[in-house]
Amino acid sequence: NGRCWPDPTNMEVLTDMMGESPKIVAMVRPMAECVVSFYLIDCPDRKIGIKEWVRTSELYSFLVRCYTSLENGYKQHPENFCLIEYENLCNHTQRELDRVSDFIGAPKVKFNPKIEQVGEKVWKGVTRVYQSCGNQIWEKGNSHYSNAHCHFF
Repeated sequence: NGRCWPDPTNMEVLTDMMGESPKIVAMVRPMAECVVSFYLIDCPDRKIGIKEWVRTSELYSFLVRCYTSLENGYKQHPENFCLIEYENLCNHTQRELDRVSDFIGAPKVKFNPKIEQVGEKVWKGVTRVYQSCGNQIWEKGNSHYSNAHCHFF
């Protein structure tokens, strides 16, 4: 869960220490979804609106720093990354697990769908909030992030 490991400077230090380039598997989601997830964690009572939270939150600033770190590391060393899109993991789990296995050189594992997953109630709440306020953030002033991805938190 080291959010800033993908930073190019950190990757160079890791390469020097390990004698080989690190392999980074990163779960990514659309930036707007990440923002809403962080907002719901930081403001479960929603005493401040999401627009105000974006302007004032240290947690939001941290999220942007993590995104920038991932973006810069990927730009400089794309061969060291296996990016897993959250939607693909949910909809094509075995294929994504196989990609990770191939990337890290590990034996493939079979996905067991009977393992208890995240409850439906959590995601319905996130979806409702995202639909009611998530898009507003990115339509006004921050369109750079509208199609961006970040770590899954």
